[in-house]
Amino acid sequence: MNYDKAIARFREIYRPTTREEVLREFARDDGTLGVYVHNPFCTTLCRFCYYKGVKFDPRRDSELYERYYGDYLPRVVAPFWPVIAAREVVSYFFGGGTPSLMRADTMRAVFRLFPDMAQAPSRTIEFHPAVWDERQLDVLAEFGFSCAIIGVQSFDQAVLARQNRPHVPVETVRALAAKLKERGIAVAVDLIYCMDPLDAGAIFAQDLHDLLSIDFDVVSLHHSYGDMRNDAHLEEFYGIIEDSSILEGYRWERAGSERYTGCHLPPREIKKCSRCVRLVAKTIDPDHYHTRLFPFINVMDEVSQSWRKPLEDRAVKSVLGFGSYRNPCKNTFSHIHRKDKVIEFIEVNNQWRPEYYVVYERHTREMFSRTAELLGRLNAVGEVPEGVKLHTLNKTRMTENDSIYRRPRLVVGLGLSWEGEDPRIHAFIDKIKHRFPNHREFVNGLQIGE
Repeated sequence: MNYDKAIARFREIYRPTTREEVLREFARDDGTLGVYVHNPFCTTLCRFCYYKGVKFDPRRDSELYERYYGDYLPRVVAPFWPVIAAREVVSYFFGGGTPSLMRADTMRAVFRLFPDMAQAPSRTIEFHPAVWDERQLDVLAEFGFSCAIIGVQSFDQAVLARQNRPHVPVETVRALAAKLKERGIAVAVDLIYCMDPLDAGAIFAQDLHDLLSIDFDVVSLHHSYGDMRNDAHLEEFYGIIEDSSILEGYRWERAGSERYTGCHLPPREIKKCSRCVRLVAKTIDPDHYHTRLFPFINVMDEVSQSWRKPLEDRAVKSVLGFGSYRNPCKNTFSHIHRKDKVIEFIEVNNQWRPEYYVVYERHTREMFSRTAELLGRLNAVGEVPEGVKLHTLNKTRMTENDSIYRRPRLVVGLGLSWEGEDPRIHAFIDKIKHRFPNHREFVNGLQIGE
């Protein structure tokens, strides 16, 4: 897509704002902060990936590289130094694109843009297993990185060739993981099921088998972005995980108060709405995981958006994002989660001039008024039998999931769950279904609202 046309479309559907407004909103914010730094370049554009970077050849595009990392990124970060210095920053995350395209000297310069980065409990970077060298690993150790996420996606050469992604043998990934571990850096791995339907189940089963030969701490297991609603593939995905031996040494991540739930599969409603599930080594202490390895997930990651903790308990409440370059599919975002307001900004780099847009803004009072309305309608159904649990289901959804122009909207709802076969419960639930005809049903569960 032509980037200038994308910017014109942004101006139609989002509210243009200024850097000064973004600074004012963050100055009013308090609590913990995560910092996200974008790296926009990729050597190839993988077909499966929604967040495609900008095609980049280090030999041909050296001037572009120097301009982005040496000029643009420092210019957009510098005005926010007072905000960062005033806040408790708990996480730095360097994502992409392909962050491992940065040379070791560039990594050092970028990390030094944040003078207090060493004080944060968590520093994480994404690595492409085909694009790295040991000098980069030494820089990560120098700056005390907590975790590196290796984007394997699959070990199968044929599926990667069909997806225009360089193949990396399992031996190479094993060596990279070992070198990271030698430097005290935890290892996370990404795998994707069904990048295309050809032999998807067999490939995923083999990928899990190969993965177990690597010393890793966390694995994120993704559906292909276009395959979430296929029930047959969904059941195959979870069935392959359950049939493998991976659950002998790893547990399901849980972002709620009970962070780990043994080897039990996620509930059906989580399966249906999560593009990704995550497994964590049983040897990793839960507090260490949530403070050092993956504290950013509660506001940056859809897995935890599904198994959501109350806002007050989140490890990271707001995210400040930096860096973008002519990529309409991955504009750098910032989130603010205050008690009175939730707001999301994007930063757009159009001709080396940063522009800012408000893509989502919601006051807390609107959520409460809608919740109160639903509770009033529910109360009119009658007395709630013992054994029925009620919880709120307030979250943000995208109204245009298949478009680069994704306008978030707040979804307010109530969830009911129960156990057993008590006739009084089922009679009560039948009344609710009649009163809320647009409800959604799960196994021993019901959702009402929007």
